[in-house]
Amino acid sequence: MYVWGGEVSLIDSGISSCNATDSGGGLFSAGGRTRMSNGTLISKCSAPDDQGSSIFLLAGEVTYTLPAPLGRWLPTARCEVYRKGCSYDKDSDQQKACLEHRGDCALTPSYYPSPDEKEAACDRHTDNDKRAACNVTESWYCQAPTNVQPCNWHDNSLLGNNLYQLPLEPEERDFPYRCAAGLDVSLVPENQSSSLCAGPCPAGTSSSIGEGVCTDCEPGFYAKQERQAACSRCRHPLSSGNRSTICLICMDGFYLSNSSADPYDIFDKPTEHCQPCPRNATCRAGTTLESILVPPGYWRASSSSAVLYECRSLGGEKRCAGGSEAGTNGDGYCDTNFTGPECQLCNASNHYLVGGDACKECPTFGAAMGKLVGLALGVCVACGLAAWAYSVQRQSWREKPCVGPSLRLADRAAVYYVGIGATAKIKILIGFLQMAFVLISTYSARLPELLARRVGINEALAFDAWCEAFLRPQCFSYSTRLLVFAFTPIVLIASFLLVGIGVRVRRWLVATASRPTCAEAVDVVTRGMFDLTPAGLVLVFCFVPSISAAIFRTWSCQAWQLHPHHDTSRCLAELPRPTPPADAGV
Repeated sequence: MYVWGGEVSLIDSGISSCNATDSGGGLFSAGGRTRMSNGTLISKCSAPDDQGSSIFLLAGEVTYTLPAPLGRWLPTARCEVYRKGCSYDKDSDQQKACLEHRGDCALTPSYYPSPDEKEAACDRHTDNDKRAACNVTESWYCQAPTNVQPCNWHDNSLLGNNLYQLPLEPEERDFPYRCAAGLDVSLVPENQSSSLCAGPCPAGTSSSIGEGVCTDCEPGFYAKQERQAACSRCRHPLSSGNRSTICLICMDGFYLSNSSADPYDIFDKPTEHCQPCPRNATCRAGTTLESILVPPGYWRASSSSAVLYECRSLGGEKRCAGGSEAGTNGDGYCDTNFTGPECQLCNASNHYLVGGDACKECPTFGAAMGKLVGLALGVCVACGLAAWAYSVQRQSWREKPCVGPSLRLADRAAVYYVGIGATAKIKILIGFLQMAFVLISTYSARLPELLARRVGINEALAFDAWCEAFLRPQCFSYSTRLLVFAFTPIVLIASFLLVGIGVRVRRWLVATASRPTCAEAVDVVTRGMFDLTPAGLVLVFCFVPSISAAIFRTWSCQAWQLHPHHDTSRCLAELPRPTPPADAGV
């Protein structure tokens, strides 16, 4: 644009991408008056070196009245009349009036303003209190203007406005000027009148050069100080919230091990405080050790533990509801009906776990013992009947269609048993079973997973494991169950001996018609005891390792980690006996 005379007004206008071969790429003023205001912008124009890429002012008057476009500023000043000092007597009314209305006189071009001119000057006040105090009926005693003025004060349209009057020199930069990076911007003229624009961006925010208002730092970024051009990325594995001044939380996939740690220590040593999320857990950004999300089917001992345990038995996903609240001793991760480690206990008193996901009321001690004794007697009777039937040497029985095949099969089995020398092999097998029963519970041995699973099958065949099916751990005390475990084999062995004595006495009474002597009776009893001694020894071999293992488990139980950095654990013996995995802690 070329201006050589007259008056030109550019209101909310734009001059962009202009090229000059001589000077004044955007505006060349050779005379007249050029008024720019209300967001007018000259940008991306060019001219030869030092010839005013934006503006070349050769002559004339060029001013800019705020507001400028957003993100721009100018070193503006208020357009007013600079007047000489009041020179009346110190205590005179004229001196007082002159001093009182000095600000009013700065907004009128007249030496002796008329009432209308005074009214116009009062209206130019931007401060409401000054406008209200401006009195048009009093004499103002305005003084003569000084030689140096900030603007063309003869132009009433400029008085009272914040404007910039360009000097007679080339302007190379885009006009008005861009606000620097890290500064806030505004359309309020008072916030566009200096290079600080609307002031520095506060900590937690940033802004690029002239881009706009300060923007909050996004999650994962921070601005520690004010007046930052860009937010800094948090160090791995830290993260942050919106508008953060420092990174204090851990990113996705990590958790904060100590939520009470010093914030600056967390910031300086992120890898010491942010730990990888435990296996099978969920750790979103901002997760702490206490708020780790436990999925269904898993459990942990407390909010201070970083180890998740799979609820391994049947129905684990129903019992272990998961969540982020540990509650008391990990109960917060259990369904409302369950409690305890891995949620294996029933919340209701006098109930026990059935099928892994249901609770049933406990039977009375008498009913449980009745079932156990009935089962033992039934096994003894069945074995006795089978032995009796086999021992009866009646060929006719072996030819009967019902029991004959079984007896003939038993005959062949006996022949094979003797032929292969099975007695010695059975002794070796029993010895192995003795070690297998007590290997983990008594000696706390650590075995490979495959072997541990096989030994676990052997323990499932143990006598005390079968007793637990009748004497539930949640229903009866450990001492009660231990007494039953210990005395039941003794009762069974005694029953075998009594059976042997009874059989021997019956045979002797049938064979002898005379009255027995005392020595004969003792001999019969002794022989009867020896008859079933092998069976009693077998019972001893079968039961003793299992009973001793149960006794040793009084001092040994499964442990659950309570704290990741301390050797603390909780041990509960009143749980159904699980098969320890190869890497389980004891």
